[in-house]
Amino acid sequence: MREGDCNFGDQNGHVPFDFEYGSVAGNEAMHGLYGAMDEDARKRRKMYQNAAKIPPLLSNQSYSGNGALLVLFMVIVGIYYGFSALFSFTEDWREYSHPYKFIALLYYGLVGLPISEFGRIWSYVIHELFKGYSLLSVIVALTIEDLYLLALLMAFAVLVKAFGRLRIPLLSLLAPAAFTLTWFLGARYL
Repeated sequence: MREGDCNFGDQNGHVPFDFEYGSVAGNEAMHGLYGAMDEDARKRRKMYQNAAKIPPLLSNQSYSGNGALLVLFMVIVGIYYGFSALFSFTEDWREYSHPYKFIALLYYGLVGLPISEFGRIWSYVIHELFKGYSLLSVIVALTIEDLYLLALLMAFAVLVKAFGRLRIPLLSLLAPAAFTLTWFLGARYL
C-alpha cells in the first residue's frame, strides 16, 4: 500500500506512526470513531423518544418553529381584535356623552381615522380613478396603499421621536383610556 492511498494522515499523505490502513492501531481508532457516532445516535434516539412522551408545554425544551408561528399568529389575531374593538368604540364618538366623547375622538383621530382611510383610498382608486382598467387599478391601488402605510409608519416614528425628546413615555397615550375607565367605574359603582 502506498502512503497517498490512505484515508487519514496529514496534507502530504504521510500516515502517522502505527496508524496505517489495516493496522491494529488504525482499526481501533476507526472503531472508536464509529462507536462514538453510534453512542451519539443512541443518545439522540433516546432524547427523541423521551420528548415524544412529554407534552411540549410541560417540557423544558425550546419550542419548535411551528410553536413560534402559532404564537405570532395569535399575536396578530389579538392585535386585529384589539384594533377592531377600539375602532368600533371610537367610530361613534359623536354619540357619547362628556368626557367619553373627547377621549373617543382622540383615539379615533390617532388610530381609527388612519386605518379607515385604507378602505377609502382603495375604493376611490378602484372605482373612481381607474374605472375601466381592472388590472392597472389594482396595481396602482396597491402602490398607493403601500405609500400610505409608509407615510403612517413615518408619522408614528416622528411621534415616537418627539415623545422621546420630550422625555414623555409612549404609554402616556394610554392615560386618557385609564381616565375613561376610572370615570366609567366611578359613575357606575359610586
